[in-house]
Amino acid sequence: MLISGKYCVYKKGVCPLGLSEGFLHWDDEDRNNVNKDGGSLPEGAYGSDTRIFFCCRTDGDKSDPVPLPLSKPFYLLAYGSSDCQLVKGAITTTEYIIFDNEDKNNQDSSGGVHPYASSSLIYYCYYQAPASVETTTNCSKLLEKTTATRHSVPAAIKSSSNQLPVRFISDTHNEHPGFVANYRAVGPGAVRLVNGTLSSGTVQIFYDEKWGTVCDESWDITDANVVCRQLGFSGANHSVSSVYES
Repeated sequence: MLISGKYCVYKKGVCPLGLSEGFLHWDDEDRNNVNKDGGSLPEGAYGSDTRIFFCCRTDGDKSDPVPLPLSKPFYLLAYGSSDCQLVKGAITTTEYIIFDNEDKNNQDSSGGVHPYASSSLIYYCYYQAPASVETTTNCSKLLEKTTATRHSVPAAIKSSSNQLPVRFISDTHNEHPGFVANYRAVGPGAVRLVNGTLSSGTVQIFYDEKWGTVCDESWDITDANVVCRQLGFSGANHSVSSVYES
């Protein structure tokens, strides 16, 4: 029996207890079709068209991490959306496969409980344990201890060895133990916001080993959108010339 959650696996024999069966069918190209198969395959039909059967768990919450072994990397298929089921302690990467299916009078179909598929795409979630980093540099065991909120960012830490093992420890005395941590390596061309919040402020760029404020000459919403996307946002609400004041 696989643990509760929202994910799918390939079907091979009978679905484990708690998982439901379904399939996806791809109407592959009629002309110049070069489908072929070999080796051990999931249950399905592999001819001029492709049909693959799956077993899916649907009774959990994707945002609730499930405990699964991380001794080796593994895949799950996304269910309900392209978002992956969280797994405790795992680094997760979303991947996909595009099927070259029939363009005219396409007869793609599905049945039962099956992975999330968008047009000819099917989404996979790749899980692996965090890499164990060892370094011989003479660093102190504790470079910095800091407390940050969603509206504040701790000071930057610089590593001359180009290696910086980081360990995040939550405050277990909180009523709800746990934390969310975001960090990134800064190199030439990196941007940041200062004198504001995490999502607004004066734009600076990292160049020649130091931060400098971007000139506002000809600065407009197009430039603001580029910077916001570099910082992980969908875009800018508006742009402001001159130094930002909150």
